[in-house]
Amino acid sequence: MNILFVLNSFPGLGGIETVTDALADFLGDHFKIYAFSFGGDPSVEVSSKFEKTFCCAGGSFSGNCRMYNDILGDYRIDVVINQGIYPHTTKVVFNRRRPSGIKVISVLHGMPGYEKIQFWTLPSVVNASPCRKRFRTILFKAGLFRKYNRYTGRFRRYYRKAAIKGDAVLMLTVGYIEQFVKEYGLEKYRNRISAVENPLPASCSALPVPDWDTKKNNIVYVGRLSDEKRVDVVLDVWREASRPDWHLYIVGDGPEMSALKEKAANERIGNITFAGYEKDPWKYYSEAKILLLTSRFEGFPMCLLEALKSGAVPVSYDVSAGVRSILEDGGGMLVEKDDFKGFVGAVNRLMDDEVLLRQMSVAASDKSRRYSLETIGGQWLQLLG
Repeated sequence: MNILFVLNSFPGLGGIETVTDALADFLGDHFKIYAFSFGGDPSVEVSSKFEKTFCCAGGSFSGNCRMYNDILGDYRIDVVINQGIYPHTTKVVFNRRRPSGIKVISVLHGMPGYEKIQFWTLPSVVNASPCRKRFRTILFKAGLFRKYNRYTGRFRRYYRKAAIKGDAVLMLTVGYIEQFVKEYGLEKYRNRISAVENPLPASCSALPVPDWDTKKNNIVYVGRLSDEKRVDVVLDVWREASRPDWHLYIVGDGPEMSALKEKAANERIGNITFAGYEKDPWKYYSEAKILLLTSRFEGFPMCLLEALKSGAVPVSYDVSAGVRSILEDGGGMLVEKDDFKGFVGAVNRLMDDEVLLRQMSVAASDKSRRYSLETIGGQWLQLLG
């Protein structure tokens, strides 16, 4: 069997790129694997299991379709895996001149309805008014209502096309299936929609669980420093919960870095290190006992899977079915969305109770087996037949 992954960007260091590389590493032992993308970072290494990768960066729609259709024919592709269901990639995947008889599986790497939130982060919207958060109603009346409908409507159109024209659509957790069906009016096609969770990266999946005695009194945040991640809330939590014998590491980079450093200095928040971007943050995971996640929204955050594997106990706001599925049943501590006092209390409880923290660390690493490349890869083998 010959499989073609279609991505917005590849190679790359993002979540979808990392998951695709991990799946290729596993599936490449059974099938021939190819990738077709619309951009990417050629300096990033990819799995040796890829037979070939193709990129059509900068091409026209008709040119992209010709290239895609030629790949399908020349390399006798049996299955296309449409990663992300982006409108521009999905439009090419289902172009009218594509060869027939090729199975298409589309994977939504986020939570249904995310585009409605994402709209408010677009530069053209962000720059529309410094008071955008307070006066959204006014902005709608000023013309953004049409833009909002166009933007979200485009996603809706191609999500529906993936379900109607394709063979299967995958969510990242069972909890998203009903949400997807209702959000996009797909009751008639419910039988085509199922769930397969993301695996741990190949490099992380193979690592041994760190010994508890090698861990330090470290708390870690790993991810992009951007508005939707609300890392400022991580600092607020640490301001309330910090101890002289504990240390917070902020691992990542992004547009909020300067503001976060300034906040930490102005509010005299101590015992904190801004480590910056790390290509391989495993060192920080392996030494940490607790991971914090305070995002406004999340689909299926890779940092939670990596924390479980390392035995770092995650504490997160309950912002989605994806986060819930990872942390429920012993995976970590879930706090009601925006319950700041509850979040601080959860962190304090873990730092104060070494026995509980160690028990939860063991439970977290045990649960990480659910996301091993072998486990998730086996589910993909069943799906592909």
